[in-house]
Amino acid sequence: MHPEAIVYADLTDDGVEEAIVSVDSGGSGGDFAVFVFGYGAGGLRELLREVAPAEAYGGHIRADLLDSEIRISWPVYGPNDPNCCPTGGIRERYYQWDGNALVLEREELTEP
Repeated sequence: MHPEAIVYADLTDDGVEEAIVSVDSGGSGGDFAVFVFGYGAGGLRELLREVAPAEAYGGHIRADLLDSEIRISWPVYGPNDPNCCPTGGIRERYYQWDGNALVLEREELTEP
């Protein structure tokens, strides 16, 4: 994890910024997890945890902030794809605050 890579945004619309934290593998796999943490009256709270699945070679996950949504994405690797060259497209998950939690709004697979 690189502290300068933490993104802060008010995702819960409460006037307090939450932290979007990507966890780096330190190797060619890039980031392998994304967490969102919030802080409120009850203290620090994990609002979202997304770990790179096997189809992403256990890495290459990224988070982007799009207005009030968080997009979590990763490349989809075929069984014989090298680390450099996934052939299965990009999987994207979009999360939005529903007043209580960050919920999955939709999932898309962009074909290569």
